[in-house]
Amino acid sequence: MKSIKTVLINGELYLINYEIILDKYLHFLNIADLETYLNIFEYNNKIILKSDLKKLKLSNFTKLELIQVVGGG
Repeated sequence: MKSIKTVLINGELYLINYEIILDKYLHFLNIADLETYLNIFEYNNKIILKSDLKKLKLSNFTKLELIQVVGGG
């Protein structure tokens, strides 16, 4: 697995310049709890927890897509 680069912006975690398999990333973060894995979803390219979903209907995802964070003034 390639090295992982993350950045925290306004309390949101972004991955930069990589596409990885989700379970490998969770392993990298030492998250082995299956319940945690099953409760992670994607919405508008942001990672959110099931507890934050409220009324949204989403499906589990298995890959994180390449993104690039561009700052502005």
